Amino acid sequence: GRPKAEWIDEKPLIEGKTSLASHSLEYYVDSPRRGYELSLAVSLGHESVFSPITAQLMALSFQRYWNLGGFEPPIAVVGVRGMVATTHVDEATRTSGLVPTHFRHFLGGSQSLRGFGRKELPGPGGALTAFFLSNEVRFTGFLPLDLQPFLFLDVGEMSPKPFSLESPVYWSPGGGVRWASPIGTVRTTVAHGWVDSAPQSELSHWQFYFTFGEEF
Repeated sequence: GRPKAEWIDEKPLIEGKTSLASHSLEYYVDSPRRGYELSLAVSLGHESVFSPITAQLMALSFQRYWNLGGFEPPIAVVGVRGMVATTHVDEATRTSGLVPTHFRHFLGGSQSLRGFGRKELPGPGGALTAFFLSNEVRFTGFLPLDLQPFLFLDVGEMSPKPFSLESPVYWSPGGGVRWASPIGTVRTTVAHGWVDSAPQSELSHWQFYFTFGEEF
């Protein structure tokens, strides 16, 4: 076969994604307050059709919002977001270490575990299975300039094998402030990443993010 460096970042043969979203989430897309979205992404590659390996990637993600108390405008909005993804490859391919980057999974960043750097987990080699769940509560109408503070807790787990999860569990408690500016949403977050089996691990650190245009 070809050397690793020649094809490690090649794209899969087939990619597809489908989503189902509630009308309420689409209506309040600039300031989510209730509704849901469910998405399924699939990537396929096969050695017999211009692919270096045979692999199947599946990723199921969701987000759900609740307007606590049903007040209009909202006083508090609760959001839950999560994803579970796995890549199926045969044992020989898995142990060879030649699974292309596109078929590996990473956690960390403003859209998963906010107490860790972008794609910091589990390390350079990535994982074949990843799971995370994020919970957030955002408060509105309490601060001037429509600044909206929020608290959150992110948790995740990974594995170097398909269809499995292994220790450690990664945690990211933190908080931040959201501002719906005239040109888009600005969010800042500060969180601390923890590794439950090794609380003094070098991976345990504070992480700051400043994002523009992102929602929870």
